[in-house]
Amino acid sequence: MNKLDFQEVQRHVNILNVAYHLCLEIVEQKGYEYKAICPFCGYHNKLSKTPTLSLNLENNKYCCSECGAGRLFCWFIC
Repeated sequence: MNKLDFQEVQRHVNILNVAYHLCLEIVEQKGYEYKAICPFCGYHNKLSKTPTLSLNLENNKYCCSECGAGRLFCWFIC
């Protein structure tokens, strides 16, 4: 995919919809910011329910404060 394809996808898809389709566990919401259990580092410790993955609806980005994973949502689904 080229950059124009990613921009087109970004215009039509919302990061929260992607999170629901990937069955991410959304734990809390504050305005445009949602917190979820990170699928990259959070599920290694099954006892931990600490939401470290931030999903920002305003700019369609995600970022994990624990493992550092983060990009635009379209990288998440590719």
